[in-house]
Amino acid sequence: MRSEIKRFSAFAAETAALGALAIAFTALEFALPLSAAVPIPGFHLGLANIAIVFAVRRRGFFCGLAVTAIKVAAAALFGGTPMSFLFSLCGSVAAFLVMYLLSRLLGERVGCLGLSVAGAFLHNSAQLSVAAAFMGGAVAAYFPFLAVAALVSGVLTGVVAETALRALERVKKI
Repeated sequence: MRSEIKRFSAFAAETAALGALAIAFTALEFALPLSAAVPIPGFHLGLANIAIVFAVRRRGFFCGLAVTAIKVAAAALFGGTPMSFLFSLCGSVAAFLVMYLLSRLLGERVGCLGLSVAGAFLHNSAQLSVAAAFMGGAVAAYFPFLAVAALVSGVLTGVVAETALRALERVKKI
């Protein structure tokens, strides 16, 4: 019984820490003036996905889902519109699901980099699908730009998540 309580406490603490990290990364993204450098409407680096990749890799489905929900809530608070909430929700859930499924199906054969790129791509694809539903198919012209943006942001966040995981593993061995 004590070991179960101890495991749950560690799970809850890590989920809370990753959720706080997702909030901090989301706040940072909304503070960065990226629209001047990247002329893609709604583009974000996806820094909060570092916490989600980390959660999926370390703790699995429920931790990843919780961190995703926290990220969506933070984006809604910082973004502030019902449409931004819908975009964030659809993109984040799609990204989380593909990252979790790939992690579950491929295990260690797919690293944080692969999970992150796949998640970024599905995030942008889901958001584009929502935009198409509201604005029509003409928004599909953004797809090539969003695909490149997903690759760049996915690589960036994947490398950071992988580096953090390796550092944590080294610390645990000490």
